[in-house]
Amino acid sequence: MASVAAITQASAYNAVYSDVGGLQSIRRLSRTDQGAALAEVSKQFESILVNMMLKQMRTATNVLAEGNYLGGNQVGFYQEMLDDQWSVELTKGDGLGFAETFATQLSPDRGANNSAVNNSVAAPIEQALMSARLIPKSSAAAQSTDYIPTLAPIKSFATDTSLAANGDKTDFSSPLDFVQSLYPHAQRAAEKLGVQPETLLAQAALETGWGQHIPNNKDGSQSFNLFGIKADQRWSGDTVQVDTVEFISGKAVKVSAAFRSYHSFDQSFNDYVSFVSEQPRYIKALDHVADESAYINELHKAGYATDPRYAEKIQQILRRGEFRQAVQRTRSAATADKG
Repeated sequence: MASVAAITQASAYNAVYSDVGGLQSIRRLSRTDQGAALAEVSKQFESILVNMMLKQMRTATNVLAEGNYLGGNQVGFYQEMLDDQWSVELTKGDGLGFAETFATQLSPDRGANNSAVNNSVAAPIEQALMSARLIPKSSAAAQSTDYIPTLAPIKSFATDTSLAANGDKTDFSSPLDFVQSLYPHAQRAAEKLGVQPETLLAQAALETGWGQHIPNNKDGSQSFNLFGIKADQRWSGDTVQVDTVEFISGKAVKVSAAFRSYHSFDQSFNDYVSFVSEQPRYIKALDHVADESAYINELHKAGYATDPRYAEKIQQILRRGEFRQAVQRTRSAATADKG
């Protein structure tokens, strides 16, 4: 059993919403006391649920305040920071009671005392941490590229075997699953552009909320559109109509637009390569493929997305240790398979 001090240390790291060091502490704690680590993970999920509730209430409040001095992007930015911190404060100590339920759901053995099973607790804990913290939160001005964590991606730690007719996996159980499943496609596309696979994965993660918000066709089939590419006059293939948000004159406006629909994720990655490499406006981006930050910045400047924080959000994903770890693990596994 871990000492009370060790458990307290894990909790203390999350006293401020922006401090992700606590996740590393929980991971270390799982090696010595998996039960205590699972409890801490459950507290994290409770905090996320509270954050979602606060955001919904804040949205209603902001609608009432629209057009007066209580509104505006700057006010919204600090309101979001306050809500994030409140979600941490409200779940301290005994919290609201949801953590215990989450702990039961996350436990791989559901009370079994088999030591072989208990030794495997660390793996789902790690996936739980990634599911809880890798999905981007909303910005001050909510829009289609901002995704809030939901319980759906973490309901099961088993690999989802849902496959499309072409053999592509269509459901992702976690951000780690998203990275592992799409890495081969990203690697092939990245080689054509000269960028790193993780750059494309981070952009696809932002566009689709780690695969949870890929548009479906009218018949419910998968559109496989990972990069939010619209269907303009140059596109002669299938399309899917989607409600999205664009920034017009600095203001978020909800619109309905036609997006490209593909037959596979490989086609989506290939079309992204063609879309970027064949348009003159993205030449500067292609001049900076060796620098992922510069590439994303130039892509944004050239008009790839209207969200003023688009490049910043992708870079935040790229900088996160858990994302880098997922990419490295996937890359190592691929190398081992070749060996």
